[in-house]
Amino acid sequence: MLVSMVLSKKKRIVLAVVVTLYLITWIGGKIVFTREITADAWLGWRQVKAYDEKVARDDAAKGITHDPIGLNPDGPTIKVNWCIPLLPGILVVSSESELGGFMGQGGTDIRFYYGSGTYRIFILSHWQS
Repeated sequence: MLVSMVLSKKKRIVLAVVVTLYLITWIGGKIVFTREITADAWLGWRQVKAYDEKVARDDAAKGITHDPIGLNPDGPTIKVNWCIPLLPGILVVSSESELGGFMGQGGTDIRFYYGSGTYRIFILSHWQS
C-alpha cells in the first residue's frame, strides 16, 4: 500500500522488473553455477581416477607396489558456499571442490549469468591444494 502511494505506476513496473531480474539471477545463477562446478569436479575426478588406474596397471606389470593417489571413493565433494547477485546477470559466488586428499580448489568469483551458463569475469580470491 505504501509503495503504491509513493511510486507512480511506471516506477512500480520498473521496480517489479528489476526485482524479478535480480531473483532470476540469484536463483537461476546458483542452480546453473552449481551444475557447472559439479560437472567440472566430476570430470576431473574421473580423469584422475583413470590415470591412477593406468599407473596401477603399469606398476603391477613391473612388479612395483602401487601407491594410490587418494581420491574420495564416492566422488568429489562440491560446495557452493554462497551466491549473491550484484546486478541482474552478475553474481558473486564462493565455491570449492575437492577430489580427495590434497586435490582441492575454491575461491570467490564475479560471474556473468546468461541463462544457460555462467562466465567468469573476475577472480576475487582463489586457493588450491
